[in-house]
Amino acid sequence: MTETVARQVFAIPKRFSAKVTAHRILVRDRQLLALDDTLLFEGKEAAASRIEVGDRVDVVKASTLRGRTFQITGPKKHTVTALRIRCELVELSAGNRRKCAALLKGWREAENR
Repeated sequence: MTETVARQVFAIPKRFSAKVTAHRILVRDRQLLALDDTLLFEGKEAAASRIEVGDRVDVVKASTLRGRTFQITGPKKHTVTALRIRCELVELSAGNRRKCAALLKGWREAENR
């Protein structure tokens, strides 16, 4: 038996603006940010960033070897360095799968309201 899995590949520009569609505070002042219901980021400095759902943020790709690091600047002009969690991948770690599922659950709940 063969299983076919559809995967979406994201071409992310070096700079873009997006709307925060989901936000979750984690332990140790970390945060999860979902942008435009498409991209998921995990960063630090949740209290200092003061980013909330509905805010417009500016995102700049940092120059790193793996290309997963981004700088996210919210309306309060505080810049947060965050890693992109690639929820579109089939093989995710258990922790990342849980983070992706938590935000997807939140999106589904918001759609049902």
